[in-house]
Amino acid sequence: MRRALVCHVTTAHRADDVRIFERECRSLAESGHYEVHLIAPGRMPPGTSVIDHQIPLPPSNRLGRLAIARFRARNAVRKVPADLYHFHDPELIPVAVSLAKAGRSVVWDAHEDYFTQIEDPSSRAWIPRPLRSPVEAYFRSALADVDANSAGVVAATQTIASRYRNPLTTVVGNEARLSDFAAASPSYQSRQVLFTGMASPNHLFRATCEAVARNPELTLAVGGRNVPQSERDFAESLLESRVRFLGWLDRSSLVAEIDRSVVGLATYADIPAYETGTSTKLFEFMAAGLPVVSTPNPRNREIVEGSNSGLVMQDFSRESLENALTELVSSNSVWTEKSRSGLTYVAQSGGWKESESAMLALYAEILGR
Repeated sequence: MRRALVCHVTTAHRADDVRIFERECRSLAESGHYEVHLIAPGRMPPGTSVIDHQIPLPPSNRLGRLAIARFRARNAVRKVPADLYHFHDPELIPVAVSLAKAGRSVVWDAHEDYFTQIEDPSSRAWIPRPLRSPVEAYFRSALADVDANSAGVVAATQTIASRYRNPLTTVVGNEARLSDFAAASPSYQSRQVLFTGMASPNHLFRATCEAVARNPELTLAVGGRNVPQSERDFAESLLESRVRFLGWLDRSSLVAEIDRSVVGLATYADIPAYETGTSTKLFEFMAAGLPVVSTPNPRNREIVEGSNSGLVMQDFSRESLENALTELVSSNSVWTEKSRSGLTYVAQSGGWKESESAMLALYAEILGR
C-alpha cells in the first residue's frame, strides 16, 4: 500500500519546533504509514525522515507576519500534493479553509486557547484600537470556519477541545517523549536554575532574575532564541557571571543542561491566555526528574500539585518565586521527593505515547487507513 503523503504547515514556528516536529511529525514518520513533509521556516535537525520545505523566517512584528504568512503558505502548499494538510497558525486559517472547501483533507491544530485570547484585552494590545472589534469578529468567524470545514481538529488540552464542535476533535497534548529524557540525571548538589522559553514579561523573566539574584548560591541558565538585548543587560546587571545564555537547546543539549540544574522553571504571567494551556516544559522536567517551580496558573497548578513534582508559587510576585526556590533548594529530602514523584507521574501517564496514539488514530480515520 502506498504511504499517504501528509504535510504540516507553519509560518510562525520554526522547523525544529517541539510540538510540530519533535512530536507530531516524528511520530507520523516513525509509524511507517506516512511520507511526512514539513513547510516551516528554519531547518530541522539532521538525520530525520521528515522532508523539509524551508521558507524564510517570519518578520519579527505581528503585522508583518500576518501580511506575508498567507502568501508564503499558499505558494508552498501548491508544491506539495498531500493527501492531508495539517495547519498550525491562526494566520493560516484562510489557506486551510480554502483547501478544505476545494475538497482536500485538512487538520487544524489548536496549540492554544485562541477563543480565550481574543476575549483578553491584553492579547489585542498590538492591534490599533479602532480595528480591535472588527479583528475580533473576523477571528471568531475564522475559527468557526476552520472548525466546520476541517476533516479534524487537534487540540492541546481537553479545555481547548471543548471549544470546537468538529466531530473529529482530538486531544493531542504536549507531553514529553520519555525516551528523550531517559538518560537525564539532575543533581541536588547543583545550584543552577534552568529557565527555558521567551525572556519576556509574559514569562516573568525579570522577576526570575531578581529572585535568583537574592540567593547568592544560585546561578541562572537561560535557554531560548533571540533574548532581547534589554533583557540580557538586565540579567547581567543583577547576576553578572551568575547568568549564562545558552541559545536554542535541542533535545540532547536540553538534557545536558537539566543534568547541570537543581530546579526547572515554568513561569507565566497571570493572563487568560495561560489559564488553560499546558506547559511543554513541565512534562519535560518531570520526565527528566528535575523538580519544578511553577506560577499558579490554573492548569499548571493542577499538573504540579497533582504530580507532586515541584512547588507552586503563592502568587506571581518575585517574592513568591524567591520563597519557592529557597524552599526547594534548601531540603534534599523535599527535592528528592519531588524528583521521584515527577518521574512516577510521567511513567504512569505514558508521556507522549497516549497523545501519539490519538493522533495516529485520527489520521487513520480521516484517510481511511
